[in-house]
Amino acid sequence: MSWYTIITGFVCGFFLLSGFLSLVLTVRNIERLLNCAFFGFSLLITGALIFEALGLFSVTLEDMLLYDRLVTAFIVLSGVPFIILIAELTEYRPRAVMWSLSSLLGVLMVLNWVLSNGLTWSEIRGIKPLQLAWGEQVLWFDADTGVFHLVAIAVMIAVFIFALRAVMHQRRHGDAALARQHILMISLGLLGVFSELVLLEITGVITGFIDVIGFVAFVFIIGHRNFYKLLRSVDLIRESDERFALLTDVAFEGIGLSRKGTILDVNQQLADMLGYTRQEMIGQPALEFVAPQSREQVEEYQHAEKELPYEHLAIRKDGSIFPVEVRVRSISHKQQPIRVTIIRDISEHKETEEQNILLAQTLKSVQDCISITDSEDRIIFVNDAFQTVYGYREEDIIGKPVSILRPDGLSSEQTQGIFPSTREGGWHGEIVNRRKDGSVFSVELWTSVVRDRNGNPMAYVGVARDISDRRLAESSLIAEKERAERSEKLKDAFIANISHEVRTPLNIILGYTGLIQELLNEKADAEEIGYFDSVRRGAHRLQRTVDMILSISRLQVGDFTISPAKIDLSTMLHEIVEDYHPTAEEQGLDISFIDEAPGSTVVADEYCTTQSVQNLLDNAVKYTEHGGVTVTLRRTQDGSILIEVKDTGIGISAEYLPRVFDPYTQEESGYSRSFEGIGLGLSLVKKYTELIGATLQIQSKKALGTTVTMSFPLREDADAEDGTAGPSTGHTAAAEKEAVLPTLLVVEDDMLTVQYMRTLLRKDFQMFSAVSGKEAWEVIEKEHIDLVLMDLSLSGDTSGLELTRQFRSDSRFASLPIVAITAHAMTYDRDRCLEAGCDAFLLKPAVREDLMEIIGNLLDRKS
Repeated sequence: MSWYTIITGFVCGFFLLSGFLSLVLTVRNIERLLNCAFFGFSLLITGALIFEALGLFSVTLEDMLLYDRLVTAFIVLSGVPFIILIAELTEYRPRAVMWSLSSLLGVLMVLNWVLSNGLTWSEIRGIKPLQLAWGEQVLWFDADTGVFHLVAIAVMIAVFIFALRAVMHQRRHGDAALARQHILMISLGLLGVFSELVLLEITGVITGFIDVIGFVAFVFIIGHRNFYKLLRSVDLIRESDERFALLTDVAFEGIGLSRKGTILDVNQQLADMLGYTRQEMIGQPALEFVAPQSREQVEEYQHAEKELPYEHLAIRKDGSIFPVEVRVRSISHKQQPIRVTIIRDISEHKETEEQNILLAQTLKSVQDCISITDSEDRIIFVNDAFQTVYGYREEDIIGKPVSILRPDGLSSEQTQGIFPSTREGGWHGEIVNRRKDGSVFSVELWTSVVRDRNGNPMAYVGVARDISDRRLAESSLIAEKERAERSEKLKDAFIANISHEVRTPLNIILGYTGLIQELLNEKADAEEIGYFDSVRRGAHRLQRTVDMILSISRLQVGDFTISPAKIDLSTMLHEIVEDYHPTAEEQGLDISFIDEAPGSTVVADEYCTTQSVQNLLDNAVKYTEHGGVTVTLRRTQDGSILIEVKDTGIGISAEYLPRVFDPYTQEESGYSRSFEGIGLGLSLVKKYTELIGATLQIQSKKALGTTVTMSFPLREDADAEDGTAGPSTGHTAAAEKEAVLPTLLVVEDDMLTVQYMRTLLRKDFQMFSAVSGKEAWEVIEKEHIDLVLMDLSLSGDTSGLELTRQFRSDSRFASLPIVAITAHAMTYDRDRCLEAGCDAFLLKPAVREDLMEIIGNLLDRKS
């Protein structure tokens, strides 16, 4: 036996061993298609090697040709599994190319058996390539054999190119290291297959040696790979068993194996659940771990061999009883029946279930309409109130989309924001819903989202409240509010008109009374002078009454602005008390000011503070017939400053004292009352003190007098700089009268007021007048006007405010001084005048000294 035969036998055995290893892997379902292909490839190559070896012992040409054809057939057929093998190794699977190559290999098979001598390339010796190409000399065979031999070579080269493309694909898209290993395998394998096709001028011994090297290397690499896979599969089985045991021990449920009621094995979870060790449980009856009250139930399930899940009570080693859920499965092991029992502790589940039942019952009893929808916006729960209000029964509404509650014609804009807001956390608002009977009603809706443990939405809750009755009530309230507002506007308009209609004639009465008194002062006797004083006091009383009514109205509606500033209380109180000396002397009363805290200052609104003290003194003087009135300024131990007004007057009864600050009330009323007034003095004081942050206290006893105390708390900014302007250095226009008198335009539609202003100012100014905006424009464009006195209410379509704005918009009159002089006394009237462009605001009745001072200051500033 030659060495070549021995090596061929060794290679065939190696091939067959590797092939059978692949067959084992195929049976174990490990890379089935790849290993099937290699198994077929190994058998075909082994067959080719065997027939090639048999060809060496051929004694006739016919035997040699037969064996040669068989070798060629096996090699050609091995190309098909080779293509599949390469495709699976590299994951390169171009189906069209694979089918084309397989078809060409099939054509070669046909040619191998159709040609008279087949594709006989294994016996070529010393023939030049040119002779081979033309088929001139292939042993002693016909010339056609050479041509088909070249076709076979081309097909085999195409298979080689396919293999290289597959490896390059793997290198680009897969594991580069594995691709290099595959290149080595394919190169060595193809080297063995193609050696006899390309090495035409080398001896058959060398060619056969290359065959052996190529085949052995290729089979060794593939065989080694598959042998590793086989060993790895054993490791995987062992690892799988270990993982299964580990999985059993770390499972959340307890697992037990039993046969005929006796425990064979348990996992650690079940042992821990019952408080035993695994060794303590193995071999014990399963019923030993069932609570006595459940053993009969468990025995019934065991005898019936039921596999449905059920619940019973288990007992721990310490005797405690708890609920469990049990699932049983019967299996066969070594031809013996075994029951696999999976046990889960459901104590928390039971508690949660009870809580859910309690929650569901609670939700059902809530008076608001509660609905729960799923992620597809379908209703999955409604409570009893929902069914009552909407008219649906539970079975009618469950599973329906929530859109069933939306009335027809409801636009998408009204509902499109509800669901996104609900997903973000919740939505609240009002919306229209529809009952089952089709009636529409308004609801106030709250929505929220219910999330699972991972934070994902699992349900949506809606709480709706029928607000139809509330809507009706709100409509009624709105109507009442509108009526009240209209009434308030009428009241404000009435008060404003009263102010205007009272102040305008008062302005004339006081003005002319003053002028007449000046004219007759030297001729009139004391009694006649008293007449003028009586007229002046009556007019002032009327003016004060109107002022108090306007003030309380402004305070009640919040139309009152304060301007805090630093006030020297000592100076202010001294001046106020001095002003009341004449009145007190007329009534035979003593009035005094005691300053126990000289230099005391507070930060407050000066008007409110002054009016408060004046009103208190008005009441003290008015209601005191004998004795006197004392004003005291003092400081307490905590730093607060007190103004105390004490009188010896008639006092206030204990019954009336709680109502002393109510507006328009007096202790005595009707025809028999002893004192005049409208009952607003103390009400105004109360409002003023609240605005400036002071407190008011009153103590009084009937027939013994009254003490009223204003308290200013200590403030850190009491020494702040006063933001008000310094005292005016005003002067009368007449005092600095020049040869040419300044020109004044009086815009006023009340002719008596115009005549009074002419009488009052004609000695110091050149006077022009206009009753409307149109006349005012005519005058101001013809004459040089130095200052305008502007009334707010004018005849025609243009008001004084509008006329002022027109003057300010004209560059010729943008800096012209304008003084608003009006009987409209509301706070917003002053603000509107200044906003329109007036330089000053003066309220009727205008005192001559105040008017002259304002005019003088404005003319000086203009010059």
